Amino acid sequence: MKRSILILPGMFVCISQFAYSLTLVEAQSIIDGHSNGGVATGIRTFGGGETQVHEIEYVLDKKEYEIHVDNQGQLIDHYYGPRLPVTMSLAVNVSDQIYADQDVDPTAIPVIIGDWGRFWFRGLNHGFYAYRNRLVSISPMIKLNFDRGYEASEANSGSTLYDDFDDTTFNVTAGAQILFNLRATQLEINLVTDVLNEHNGNIAEIALSAPLMIGGVLIKPEVRFSYNDSDVNQYYFGVNQRFSNTQRPVYFADSGVNAEVGVIGMWNFLPDWQILGKVGYRRYDDSIEDSPLIDEADEYSVFFGLGYVF
Repeated sequence: MKRSILILPGMFVCISQFAYSLTLVEAQSIIDGHSNGGVATGIRTFGGGETQVHEIEYVLDKKEYEIHVDNQGQLIDHYYGPRLPVTMSLAVNVSDQIYADQDVDPTAIPVIIGDWGRFWFRGLNHGFYAYRNRLVSISPMIKLNFDRGYEASEANSGSTLYDDFDDTTFNVTAGAQILFNLRATQLEINLVTDVLNEHNGNIAEIALSAPLMIGGVLIKPEVRFSYNDSDVNQYYFGVNQRFSNTQRPVYFADSGVNAEVGVIGMWNFLPDWQILGKVGYRRYDDSIEDSPLIDEADEYSVFFGLGYVF
């Protein structure tokens, strides 16, 4: 049986919390029952209560292995080699349109979720564990940004607001992530910068989440704050002098902080199939709200995906 307990996000992160009820001595005893000479190196716990699953990493002959057991120590999964289940999903994101003269347009997004050796995949965020223990991990990361920007070519009929503008609906940023795994919550810190020379700006994010297991469904409430420097905000929301006209006066956007709350969920409705989703609300900073390109600063979104576990 395959079981993946890793979930997206734009935004999603691994919804595990590290174990405190299972000691390394107990984990080693379990490893001794399933291998000849394996040495336990790490313990993590997913979910809670009777549905709690312990993930135990161990090394044997200089190779990495992993097993999943329940609270009674019964084997659920055994991974030979440094591999966890990887989920390939196709998701649809629908958001309020904050830009003026732009219609709501559902966006199909390919999503990868899982771990492969030291590499991790969290929806649109991907990285590599440079350092990891049971309380903290540090990773270089890359972030694909599909959830912001405007399509100049898709402006409402008769609108000239985006004339001579290029689309800003896709960008790639890269940087570092620090993830703290606390007793019942996760604290995530991301520091990224533009790598496509679109805006050459920097973004800092901090998020706090609390994963729960309710009736076989993983639920993760989350609050997130994102700081955009002035280069980022100018790229997405500003109007430079050479593009100004009577409909869109010159506007230089300052740096600002956006706030977001949301609830993420995932359900394995079949052994190899998952449904994942998110509902969220984002409030944009005043420096964005004041832009002549912006219609409103409150954004509501719904995200839904179907994935297959390999």
